[in-house]
Amino acid sequence: MVHKKIRKIASTGDKNFIELLHHSFWAIVILGLTTGLQFLFDFILARKYEAHGTGVFYLCFTVLMTLALLG
Repeated sequence: MVHKKIRKIASTGDKNFIELLHHSFWAIVILGLTTGLQFLFDFILARKYEAHGTGVFYLCFTVLMTLALLG
């Protein structure tokens, strides 16, 4: 149903909608890649520093991101 609506809108020649779909697709691809890299980083960090070291890292990371947000 949604696919038919998208095809109908795309067939009208609405360039802005087609561009939106194009950029949305690439945003989802990049989001998937960054999520995979984050998982890999978490896995390596946990294997190297175990639970305590990983917890300290993420506590410091959270404090830094909060301070950066306030700044």
